[in-house]
Amino acid sequence: MLTEIDAAPSAIVTRRRPTTFVDVVHRGSTFTELYGIVRDWVVEEHVDRNAARRKLRFVGVTSREQTSPNTFRWQQHAPWTSELPARGVLNVSVHRDTWSYLADQQTKLTRTFPPHRWTVDPEVEPEPRPTAPPAKKAGRPAAETLEERRQRLRRDALAEAVALVEAGRSAAVRQALSRVAGGEPTVAEPWLRDLVTRLARPH
Repeated sequence: MLTEIDAAPSAIVTRRRPTTFVDVVHRGSTFTELYGIVRDWVVEEHVDRNAARRKLRFVGVTSREQTSPNTFRWQQHAPWTSELPARGVLNVSVHRDTWSYLADQQTKLTRTFPPHRWTVDPEVEPEPRPTAPPAKKAGRPAAETLEERRQRLRRDALAEAVALVEAGRSAAVRQALSRVAGGEPTVAEPWLRDLVTRLARPH
């Protein structure tokens, strides 16, 4: 899987920019599994471990909570994060409804891909067993099969993705994003100032 997305250890250390993994995070278990696989692979390939660590970034999309000393921060409970540079692990917090939509409700375009499948060769992995279509009752249209429902939801999700891209290209949305980003405390960072400037330009 990592080879297919050009994230093998040799690619990580030779690429000019860091390799960044982004995911919706609750407790950080997926990132823990992923880092473990990458770390073991680096050792197996005899790649410079320090160089690999410097070139890795993990960005967690988290649910925004009230800030306090007792607020749960997943990276503080994941010992492996201390092996990375100070900015190797970052979080982007979003409204809890947005987080819930991304994590729990938004239709996924691919099959579930849990950690135990990451190292399985897709050519030898068994295909899921087809489900029999529901029996058609006399005088009634056939009920939607599971596969038909999946296809319908995928089409809806693709249409949503296209709509989001189109919205992101519109002047109104870009200017609104520029205003919101410009009000963030991190606007002092050069990368965000540059983003705010580019969003405000006519597209």
